[in-house]
Amino acid sequence: MSRPWMKYYPRDWRADPRLRMCSLAARGLWADLLGYMHEAEPYGHLLIDGKSPTLQEIAALVGRPLAEVRRALAELEQHGVHSLTDEGTMYSRRMVRDEQRSDEGRRQVGKRWGPNRSPNRSPNRSPNRSPASDPITQRPDTRKEDDGDARARDPDPKIEQLVPPEAVALADEVAVICGIEPQHPPPAWCGAAMHAAKWLREGWSREVVLVAVRSAMARKRDGPPHSIRFFEHEIARELKRQEAPLPIAIGGVNAAFPVGSYQASRDSWRNARAKLKASIAADEAVEENGGCDVRPPAPA
Repeated sequence: MSRPWMKYYPRDWRADPRLRMCSLAARGLWADLLGYMHEAEPYGHLLIDGKSPTLQEIAALVGRPLAEVRRALAELEQHGVHSLTDEGTMYSRRMVRDEQRSDEGRRQVGKRWGPNRSPNRSPNRSPNRSPASDPITQRPDTRKEDDGDARARDPDPKIEQLVPPEAVALADEVAVICGIEPQHPPPAWCGAAMHAAKWLREGWSREVVLVAVRSAMARKRDGPPHSIRFFEHEIARELKRQEAPLPIAIGGVNAAFPVGSYQASRDSWRNARAKLKASIAADEAVEENGGCDVRPPAPA
């Protein structure tokens, strides 16, 4: 069946929480794959000439490097954007449902307008209403699906709770420290708020995170990190350092540094310096007296 167009709801695309958790590269790949699924049979399945394409073939279809396509597909699968058949074929749940509704609509039209319709029923009147009743208009497509995909589904409150505003603000602060504009992050930073939410759930305070991030960036010389996860080890070390117990002072004399040791060492150095100066002065006096030693004899 030829399908020159397909239904598309921009608001549903932007509001889908699972798709929002994917990077821009993953969302772009999904948009390309939807076009191939629209032309496939059965409808909504990623099939090329009846066969499921391999990873290398998908990379060739979208014209992107294999590693980039592999990462994007992993994101889509991780966040549940698509489903897989028992044979491992990727498909869009919403597109499959749309096709099922369309088939049901065609069957109903065939019953009403087909050659087997009742001859006693007017084609312009539904058998389920009286002539005086209001016409039954077509029921619009539902926009709430409990198991839908990225094409139509209202945001799930449970998923929205995973990224509280505090986590979004913390991720933005980290991005600013790294020299990244929060409004235009690189693809690998699109899930930064989710990682920040995980840090806060694990008890990592905002102050500890920011201290660790500043410390790590002060040592880094090659620009911002590829991902916000770069700072996790540094944050763990900073948290361990701050939670370490303070040293306990023990009363009494320390054997390594006895009381008055600094003063005694300074006095000993001064005495040695005075003796050295006296010896040098005596040698100079001997030379002035023609080599005769006029120093008094040392006491016995």
